[in-house]
Amino acid sequence: MKAQESRILTVIESEDLTHVRYEEGSTTYLEVLEQQRQSFNAQLKELAPRLTKAITGLVGSILKPMFLGKGVDVPMLVILLGAIGGMMLGGPVGLFVGSVVLALAYKIFVAMLEE
Repeated sequence: MKAQESRILTVIESEDLTHVRYEEGSTTYLEVLEQQRQSFNAQLKELAPRLTKAITGLVGSILKPMFLGKGVDVPMLVILLGAIGGMMLGGPVGLFVGSVVLALAYKIFVAMLEE
């Protein structure tokens, strides 16, 4: 994170220098626009992972137990392990798929033991 923040600060400083050079007449307006685009892209690259983590955390910790906990008689530990394993293997989609697959496997296993 420190490296990304340092890169953003460097790009912003470069943007400021480009503005000064433009005001002095030693650069074109196109170069100023290019620096602004680079600054925006650097800030966007910093924001995207944080936003993804926030949304994934919200879904994983609040919504998923609400949806999976209704009408399903599966221990929460099974759902949690499925979510963690699914997230490791399949990313954000695996967060849902992993817990559903493990919950189904658990129910099938319990049904086989009861026979």
